[in-house]
Amino acid sequence: MLMFRELEWGWSNKFKMRDHWRILLCVVVGTLASTLIWNVLFPHTEGFAKLWAGFATGASVGMILGTCWQLSDNRRRPITSGRSLVIAIFFCCLFAGFSILLMAPEMDAQEEELTRIRSLGTGDILAISVRIKGRRSRHIEDPELIESFVAHSNRAGLFFPSHEGSTVEFQITIHRTDGAPLRYDGRVPECHQDDFSLSFRGRFVWSEVVLPGGRQWLDSAVNQDTR
Repeated sequence: MLMFRELEWGWSNKFKMRDHWRILLCVVVGTLASTLIWNVLFPHTEGFAKLWAGFATGASVGMILGTCWQLSDNRRRPITSGRSLVIAIFFCCLFAGFSILLMAPEMDAQEEELTRIRSLGTGDILAISVRIKGRRSRHIEDPELIESFVAHSNRAGLFFPSHEGSTVEFQITIHRTDGAPLRYDGRVPECHQDDFSLSFRGRFVWSEVVLPGGRQWLDSAVNQDTR
C-alpha cells in the first residue's frame, strides 16, 4: 500500500503521455491481441462487436500489466497519476466484465445457430413447411426443393441489419429426420430482395441468419403445385 501512496493523486496536474507510455503500450498490445482472439473464437459475428470486446478485455489486461511495469521503478511513482489509473482500471474492468458475461455468450449462441443451419443436409430433412402471412401453409416434400434449400442454407451467414424493414414475412418449420423440428420467423429484408433471413433467440437477444439467394427458393416453394 505504501507504493500507491507515492503516486500523484492531485487534480491539478495533467495526464502526461510521456510519463505513462509503458501503460499505453501495454493497452495497445493487449487490445490487438485480445481482438485477434475474439475474432478467432467468433469469426462470423459482427465486426464492431468484436472490436469493442477486444478493446474492453485487452485494455483491462494491458492496464494491469502496464501499471505493474510502471510502478516497478520507484522513480516513476511520483509522476504517475493515481487518480487516472484508478478511473481507467475501473472502467476497463467494467467493460471487460460486460464483454465476458454478456457479449461472449451471445456471440457463442450466434455461431452455434449458424453452424446448425449451415450443417443441414438433404438426408437430415423430411419436409419443410412454409406459411406467408395472409396465405395458407405449404408443406414441401419435393426432393429438388429440399436440395435447393440445403444449398442456400449451406451458404448462410449472420445478418446484422440496421433498422431495415421487411417486404415479406413468413414462418418456416424444418422437419428433421431426428424428430426435432427447427422453427423460425423469416422475412425478406428491404435492402436484400434476393435473399431472406431467419430470426432466432440467442442467449439474450434476437439475431438473424441470412440465406443468400433464398428469395427464389421461397417463391418456388410457396407457388408450388400442391394438387
